[in-house]
Amino acid sequence: MGLMVFGLTSDRLSRDIYYFGLLLLAVSLPLSKFTMSIAQFMIAGSWLMGGDFQNKFKRLVSSPVLLLFLAVYLMHVLGVLWSEDTASAWRDVRIKLPLLLLPLLIGTSPKLPMVRFEWVLRAVGIGVLISTLIGFLVHKGFIAHEVKDIRDISIFISHIRLSLLCCISVFIALWFMNRKGPVLESFLWLLAMAWMIYFVMLLQSLTSMLIIALLIAIYMLVVFFRGRLLMIRIFSGTALLICVFLVVRMMYLVATSYAIKDTMPSNPVVEYTASGRPFVTNTGNLQLENGYYVWKRICEDELRQQWNDRSALNYDGRDLKGHEIRFTLIRFLTSKGLDKDSAAITRLTAKELKAIESGIANVFYIEHSGLTARLHQTIWEYQNYLKSGDPTGHSITQRLEYWKTGWHIFKANLWTGVGTGDLQMEFDRQYEASQSKLTDQWRLRTHNQYLSIGAAFGILGLMLFMAMLFWPVILAIRLRDHLYLAFLATAMLSMLSEDTLETQAGVTFFAFFSCLFLFVHPLNRYIRVKKPSVQADRG
Repeated sequence: MGLMVFGLTSDRLSRDIYYFGLLLLAVSLPLSKFTMSIAQFMIAGSWLMGGDFQNKFKRLVSSPVLLLFLAVYLMHVLGVLWSEDTASAWRDVRIKLPLLLLPLLIGTSPKLPMVRFEWVLRAVGIGVLISTLIGFLVHKGFIAHEVKDIRDISIFISHIRLSLLCCISVFIALWFMNRKGPVLESFLWLLAMAWMIYFVMLLQSLTSMLIIALLIAIYMLVVFFRGRLLMIRIFSGTALLICVFLVVRMMYLVATSYAIKDTMPSNPVVEYTASGRPFVTNTGNLQLENGYYVWKRICEDELRQQWNDRSALNYDGRDLKGHEIRFTLIRFLTSKGLDKDSAAITRLTAKELKAIESGIANVFYIEHSGLTARLHQTIWEYQNYLKSGDPTGHSITQRLEYWKTGWHIFKANLWTGVGTGDLQMEFDRQYEASQSKLTDQWRLRTHNQYLSIGAAFGILGLMLFMAMLFWPVILAIRLRDHLYLAFLATAMLSMLSEDTLETQAGVTFFAFFSCLFLFVHPLNRYIRVKKPSVQADRG
């Protein structure tokens, strides 16, 4: 027995502090970076208080997964040695610290009893639910907060991280419903799951929408072919058919909107507005919006005068997304099939006027939402990029430029990479060398975690990183650890379009859930050591 503290043994107190640290970290991920740090200090304190370092060391050396986590962190430390910008390198080492501490602290601690593990999962769902409800209230104007873009409604953490946490919450909900617990709790998880999916669509996070759609489709297929009850199989099959119908309908709507509905005369005659002012048509610019030519029949004098009469934002200024209002307005009017004159502006509703001021350049994005609107926007961005070569201001095409630049850096530094701290500096150099059209504001890093690791540490570092991701997968499949597999799929898919591990919040997100599902889950055996005593494992 350990020492007595406040009537509890030091062993029991350390286990309780460890448990509450996990709870606080789980609920803080979508809500507070400050309490997220406090929670990690609690976990570290409980680890030191618990002692038993000999068994903790045995757990460490007996787990290839833990050793791989530590090796990836050590790679970042060693990468300082061949970095020019050592200040940035050490800052990156500090940011990656959860990748060392959380696996070390959680992976070498005793597993939680199932009841406590389930409450940690519930804490994740509660934290995400609170964050999304507050975001919804911001969206509806009940909470005062500046919103220039729908993604600004995530006020505690980045919208990307919140949407990924929604994905994890969806899979946690499915896990609880499969456990056949109390009917009321299963029903509440079902409601929570529906809400999370709705909120991801509201955020228009393409990556998270695709992750949820893909993994739920796989889940439904498994239930359909392997379900024991006929009614459950019929339900899953029906749900799959409905999803297929919705996807086909979405693709049809998008394809229809891009069908050409207009003609561009080769030698246009001068035409006039109802007020007698001449229209201007640029036959050399064939840009389309919902199948109509953008630069056909434009009278900017009338647009300027009528717009300034209706809006507080100047026609020659910028919308709330930072784009020139005149271009946003012209695109929006074109998307409705209207001429670009004063009469068209008088036909705009108050909702449409506000949308233009907010930077929405197509009526399609008002009439449709979620994945349909995001798919339409993605196609438009790519087409515009092909025509102009300028990706500035558009998330998808900017990523194409980032990936192309990161690939050049990776190929030029194939074996050892550029080092821990030099990635941004090398990106800046490559942007100049390739004469990228990206403005300085948007000359960022890869937005692809695999390319980031490859460019920083070369092919050997990338192989080590991939080993850390894939090593536990075979065991997870054998253990039927659906929680971990769903999380890993979410994390790895997100790494295709995001530098998930380049911020402390992102590193903590990845390290926490990896450890939670690999090492805390009481039914899993990713670390093979002698079974702890009943006294030590009691909650």
